[in-house]
Amino acid sequence: GRTMLPLRFVAESLGCSVDWNATTKTITIKYPKEEQAAAVSVKIASIHYTTAGNDDNKNPNGEWVEIKNTGSTSVNLKGFTLEDKAHHKFIFPDFVLNNGETVKVYSGSGTPNSSSLYWGSSSAIWNNDGDTAYLYDNSGNLIDTYKYP
Repeated sequence: GRTMLPLRFVAESLGCSVDWNATTKTITIKYPKEEQAAAVSVKIASIHYTTAGNDDNKNPNGEWVEIKNTGSTSVNLKGFTLEDKAHHKFIFPDFVLNNGETVKVYSGSGTPNSSSLYWGSSSAIWNNDGDTAYLYDNSGNLIDTYKYP
């Protein structure tokens, strides 16, 4: 027995684009997240990892990570993640970062706006003696790292 599978239906229901070439009688299936990952130009611009004075975890908003869109188009960061070496993870909400602009991700709590997002941690995330930040797109692809000092 043979089972016939409606390839176009399955591919399109997964969000893929399907192209048929009648001349060569071939089908091309493209998954949209792969296309997005290749085009994303979002980078970790800097990390401010120490609060003013003694870093005693009383001011987690004294540290932040600055994310910059270095590309020519806006990027929706929804589902992107930012992590440190200890696997503390920030998942970006539905947030559009326009080309050439930056957003600061503060470790503590606050009200998000067009230039600030908040991790929601009650303590510092970034180690003063060195750490590494990892930025992943919404498909889980590593798109940038930033190591300090």
